Amino acid sequence: MERNARDDYFATRERIPPNDAAVFLENHVKLPGSQDAVFVDRLGTMASLEEAINQEKISDELWKRAENEKEALFALMEQVRTQLDKKNTSNIQPANLELRSCTWDRVMQEVQTTASRWSATPKRTSKLMVYLEKLGRNSDVFKSWIGVLPAGDYGSRMHSICGVFALAIGAMGQYTKVEDSILESLATIPEIIETARRYVELYPRARDHRLEVRTFELYLSILQALRHVMQFFADGSFKKVYQPFIKQGSYKNDLLVALQSIKAQAARVKDEADQCMQRRLMNMDQSLLTHGNVLLDTKETSAQSLLIMQNIYRLLVNSTAPRVSSPEISTLEDAESPQPRMLEVSRQGSERDILENRKRAQNLLDLIHFDPATVSKDIETCLRNGDAMDEQGKAKAAALIQNRVFKDFMTSNSQSESLLVNGNEDLSSSEGMSPLSLVAARLALIANQAESTYAMSYFCAEHLPYGDTSPVPLLSTLVATLVGQLTTQLLDQKRDIDLSFLDEFDWKHLKKMKLKTLCTTLEELTRQIPENSVVFCILDEMTLYETGLLRQDTDAVVRRLTRLTRRTQTVTFKFLITCRGRALEFSQYFQGHILEMSDSAEADDSSNWQIATMGT
Repeated sequence: MERNARDDYFATRERIPPNDAAVFLENHVKLPGSQDAVFVDRLGTMASLEEAINQEKISDELWKRAENEKEALFALMEQVRTQLDKKNTSNIQPANLELRSCTWDRVMQEVQTTASRWSATPKRTSKLMVYLEKLGRNSDVFKSWIGVLPAGDYGSRMHSICGVFALAIGAMGQYTKVEDSILESLATIPEIIETARRYVELYPRARDHRLEVRTFELYLSILQALRHVMQFFADGSFKKVYQPFIKQGSYKNDLLVALQSIKAQAARVKDEADQCMQRRLMNMDQSLLTHGNVLLDTKETSAQSLLIMQNIYRLLVNSTAPRVSSPEISTLEDAESPQPRMLEVSRQGSERDILENRKRAQNLLDLIHFDPATVSKDIETCLRNGDAMDEQGKAKAAALIQNRVFKDFMTSNSQSESLLVNGNEDLSSSEGMSPLSLVAARLALIANQAESTYAMSYFCAEHLPYGDTSPVPLLSTLVATLVGQLTTQLLDQKRDIDLSFLDEFDWKHLKKMKLKTLCTTLEELTRQIPENSVVFCILDEMTLYETGLLRQDTDAVVRRLTRLTRRTQTVTFKFLITCRGRALEFSQYFQGHILEMSDSAEADDSSNWQIATMGT
């Protein structure tokens, strides 16, 4: 593209790059085949100008979906302000309140004014003042959150929220029947955002496109709740006299439902923020590829899988290099992450068929109760525990990575294969987390973000067989988690997932979490992975399930997964099981593919082992 187009983009984009390192990259770094690379906020990396403009359009279209709700809210506010102005019963001066330019500072002025007025009426002070104090207590985080919303037309998204708060608080005095509930609801909204403080702090620095979608959903749920607040005042000027309980009770119920929706959206945005932090950590790892000048040529086919695995192993080895944990280095490495792969959209079938297939895939995820946050939490737990591991444990983790058998499994060929790692520790004297779990978690994190790679993992020590009160069998949960991870990754890459192999009885069996049907579903989904991709299936501490009533199901799952390594032809399927002790019966499926580790390792082996900080 012309240089003028790049300059125009710089002049009109809403946000500049989040740090000086990104600005430096824009001015000094050129991507292969692109002379117009810019920093794309939604992707958190450098990309072409064309892609940057496309991402802006996607973002604009997302936020435009709330325009009708926002304008309806403004219309209600204008109606309420007119009513208050005519009656002159509001505590504020409606004509002086500019709804489309109202700020949170103005809201807090109204809070102070109302608090002063109510202090003269002790009978009402105690309960209502609690809500005002709650508003003030959670004010800073809420102000920060509305401050990072996209501006819209003259900042109208922020002003629509502030206007409701200012108008409603100032108008409280004349609605004696329900004002407690209204004020309580208004105070609850910032309180909910306060529970997501970490997300609010992260979002200005990492406006990941997934996190932006969750932010939009949270914003929309708040608009809908505030519309209920304004609707009470708009309808209540005379109806409150004739319908003091029925009508106002309806508003109260609507508000309670709306607040529950906000809480649900806040929980989702917190989960997405946690995953975003993990992706940022992965970006730091991927920057090592740039420093080493190791870039994949995604047009290669025959050697692509081998290069992918070699680079994943390279990242795993580089985890042993010392890291300096500081905001400056984290920011720089994050900014220097290479451009993410451009995902090809499968065009098989009509658009209607694709949409229907995606709907079925989402139904599958709902049916098996897949929660991606659980997967992320397990990996993060292992990484954090690994960081606190003693030198002896870290030495054993380093020994596995440096082991020739493990290195060959990762780098020597692009054939599908399985590997069982026996740690051979004396479990009666072992404490804390398994060192092999640290390697498994690190590999899962790296593989999950690598080029043309699909990663499934399950950490059995995080889901122990004793004390489990779930009616779903543990092995069914394990396989369902693998199915959910693979389905989600296929959806994220906009692949057309064909679930026609599931008949009516299969869907019923999935609902009942039948292990055999779940295994069949996983096998069928692996056949839909794009050619020349690499698939990692990592099961850690599987021997914990090789006991009692679980033994038979454990054997069946391992047998079917090892069978996948022999049947998969178009992709590279790497199946890894790590055991702190020693596998028993299911080791029969790994003949010739078993790594026997020493039960001890020299502490010096891990002198440089350092897991990157999972900072917040």
